[in-house]
Amino acid sequence: MKQKYSPMMMQYLGIKEQNKDAIVMFRLGDFYEMFFDDAIIVSKELELALTGKNAGAKERVPMCGVPFHSASGYIQKLVDNGHKVAIVEQLTDPGKKGIVERGVVQIVTPGTIFDESMTKNKNNYIACMMIFDFVYTLAFCDITTGEFQVVNIDKKDHLLNNQLASMEVKEIVVKSDCTYNFNDSIMVSHYDNETFNEKYRDIFHNIKDLKEIKVSTLLLNYLIETQKRDLEHLQMIEEINNQDFMTMDLYTKKSLELTENSKDHEKYGSLFWLLDMTKSAMGARLLKNYIDRPLLKKEAIEERLDIVEIFTQQFIQRESIKEILKEIYDLERLSSRIAFGNINARDLKWISSSLKVLPELKQQLYSFNEPLTDQLANQIIDLSHITKLIDDAIIDNPPLTIKEGNIIKDHFNEELDELRYLRDHGKQWLVDFEQKEREKTGIKNLKVGYNRVFGYYIEVTKGSLDLVKDEFEYTRKQSLSNAERFITPELKDMESKILSAQDKIQKLEYVLFTQVRNEIKKEVHLIQDVSKIIARVDVYQSLAMLASENSYVRPVFNDQK
Repeated sequence: MKQKYSPMMMQYLGIKEQNKDAIVMFRLGDFYEMFFDDAIIVSKELELALTGKNAGAKERVPMCGVPFHSASGYIQKLVDNGHKVAIVEQLTDPGKKGIVERGVVQIVTPGTIFDESMTKNKNNYIACMMIFDFVYTLAFCDITTGEFQVVNIDKKDHLLNNQLASMEVKEIVVKSDCTYNFNDSIMVSHYDNETFNEKYRDIFHNIKDLKEIKVSTLLLNYLIETQKRDLEHLQMIEEINNQDFMTMDLYTKKSLELTENSKDHEKYGSLFWLLDMTKSAMGARLLKNYIDRPLLKKEAIEERLDIVEIFTQQFIQRESIKEILKEIYDLERLSSRIAFGNINARDLKWISSSLKVLPELKQQLYSFNEPLTDQLANQIIDLSHITKLIDDAIIDNPPLTIKEGNIIKDHFNEELDELRYLRDHGKQWLVDFEQKEREKTGIKNLKVGYNRVFGYYIEVTKGSLDLVKDEFEYTRKQSLSNAERFITPELKDMESKILSAQDKIQKLEYVLFTQVRNEIKKEVHLIQDVSKIIARVDVYQSLAMLASENSYVRPVFNDQK
């Protein structure tokens, strides 16, 4: 078949052919562009201008685009509207021979979106289901926190729908031969690779049921396939035992207004709104989970109440803990961002500042002098080696960008220090050079400047041009209306050194940042474990605070019938 379009457009069409069910956002310079039917759909849904592109054919190809630095909001809207979005990035640097290599680096779906705008006190679960003789087996994963769960439920449609609604599932993965009719609000994704991945064997440690292993494997493979990266932050798969929790149908939950009101489905006015005095996003998510799945076993309920009572009775320690919790960022999602590779230097400083208060939190828990709170304190492990690495490497107020330098501290890396010395003393050299040239030429208003097009230059006003002599070795570079700009061999040589140093600094700082990130990545599961304890402590203080302020009393069980 004769090539109809330009090489770049043929590259796009090849990628689109492999991602027919997704909107392809194709990186061209500083924009993500969409073409053909994708462009028409996106222009309508996002209210963008639909233009055209000359692509080697007679007719212009429909096209629309969004700036790459603000693409997350547009992606969120497309996903909210029920689309999958395939992100195509440049994999090689432009300027080399031939067309820039491009490829899909991530497929964003309703169940895998990883965006800062998502509600902090909610999980974002993606589900996977297989149908067996007597049960539906479901796996759930929230890639923003790494939580992974699996459950067997009786083969009854209302129980399945309740489970999906309870977890607020937006996307479900099933095999291509599955014909089950799900609720229209849930995106159904078909996927068939259920080959067990040995690399992730450890997360299957707690489950033995072959059905659960099979479904969890299918979901795991789908996540790896769409995210195009290792998911090392995934936590051990937890088996949900529905016999431990009260089962309520969807209509009962709505009528009771447990986590949202019945009027506009917002938090305000719900039981969650009433009880939520948590100070962290992790605590808020756990409290919501507690409300959504009430305990059934008396022993578990009594233990939870015992801890709340301890917090209620000891006001000083509770207040201290509340203040400590205010200093803790969302470690669950931050640790997942480390593993996902989309964390920045400021996020690392937030992790450091959060982990720094853990020794104080641990001490406050011990100060209750109660076995149950001692157990919580014992699970808060020493992570000071992480905070030390971050604080040794990252400046106190780093920028959001990680490829433009100014994020690594002085004295962290010898090569970086040497390059900075060259750059900084190069600036002083320019000041001295300017003064030397003024004295040599007698031109008092001579100045040394810089712009991106011409680099460093010597600027002489038109009125002083007669003072420029051949022996100065000035070479004319640019003419302005009232001045001329020159270069000299000496200035050109120093320009090369200064600009080379700055470029090397930026590249080295990025390399050092990724090294720090990768070191912390090895400890992600330790951070996640601590996050779970923080969340529990936060829920206990929240319930104790509420009980104290409203004079609530502890319920007493009555076993009489």
